[in-house]
Parts: sequence; structure tokens; C-alpha cells
Amino acid sequence: MAIERVDLIMETVSAIISFSVAYYSMKAFKITQNRSLMYLYYGFSILGACMLTRVIATTYIVALARSLEAKTRILVSTASLIYGAMRTASYALFVLAYITRAGGEPKLETAIIAPIILNPYFEFIEVALLIYVVAQSAINFIELKNANSLLIFSGFTLILISHLAFMYSIIMKPVYVLAHILQLLGFTSMLIMLLRVGR
Repeated sequence: MAIERVDLIMETVSAIISFSVAYYSMKAFKITQNRSLMYLYYGFSILGACMLTRVIATTYIVALARSLEAKTRILVSTASLIYGAMRTASYALFVLAYITRAGGEPKLETAIIAPIILNPYFEFIEVALLIYVVAQSAINFIELKNANSLLIFSGFTLILISHLAFMYSIIMKPVYVLAHILQLLGFTSMLIMLLRVGR
């Protein structure tokens, strides 16, 4: 029960930070007109909504679990499906942010990524998308060698590691709290970068 509460608190805090990152991304986009910031805005907006939806769904399911055991299983699988689809969509937008930044045309990639959202193996898809984003942010950091590119690289790397930790938490339960902490640090790193850019 204590782990469930920690989970909900950490997810709520992560959602708030995610919405903050989205807000500052949109502010930066309005100033610079850099389309990659627009994708960052949409990605973190969806991610924040996804996390908040998970908090609400988990609270609702736990409340129903005592009286409606059969229906609870359907609710859990539906919530998992929605959560996975939203996370995959947000990570796909992060990929598009880097494609756009590199001067690519995002239309083809959007057509390829969209059907993946229906794939049941969300965890592996999300990790694959994040590996691409981390690789691009590493290249960006090597080229620019400044604090902002380091914060972006650190942020996405922490989000990727947190995702891997969430996957392994099925086998090793103590890793679950660590995964939340890493995710929170990743989002905080992104927020710090955007606050720096805003100045």
C-alpha cells in the first residue's frame, strides 16, 4: 500500500513537471519559431496528461477493487492500453522533434509511427523511440558542448533509464521507486534547460 501511494505521488509530481516543460517549450517556440520545440510541447503535454490519467485511473480502480473484482480486470487492461498508447505517442513526438531539428520532413515518419501505437508491446516500442532520441541528443551535445545540450541529453537519458527500470521492476520490485526518481530527475533536467533558455 505504501508503494502504491509513493507511485501516485511521484507520478503526480512528474505530471506537473511534464506540463511545466510543455508550457516553457511553447513559450520558447513562440519566441524562436523552432518547430522542434513545438513537438517537445505536444510530447510533454501528452506525457503529462498520460501520467495524470494513470493517477486518476489507479485511484478509481483501487476504490472499485473491493466491490467489483471482475470489472476491475477490464478496467486495468483498458487503463494500461490507454497509458501505453499515450506514452508511445509522446515519445514519437520527441523523435519528430529531432527529425525536424535536423531539417528532415516529418510527414513520412508520422505515417510510419502512427500504426505502431496499436502494437501491444508498448514498452519495447517506447524504449526503441527513446534510444533514438537519446542518440540524437548525444550527437547534439557532442556538436554544441554547452550546458543546455548537456541538460537535454541528461534528461532523455534519465527518462530512458527510468523506462528500463520500470520494465525490470516486474522482476525486482524495489527498482520501481528508483524508476520514478530517475523519471522525475529526467523531467527536472528538461525543465531546467527550458528555464535557462527562457532567461
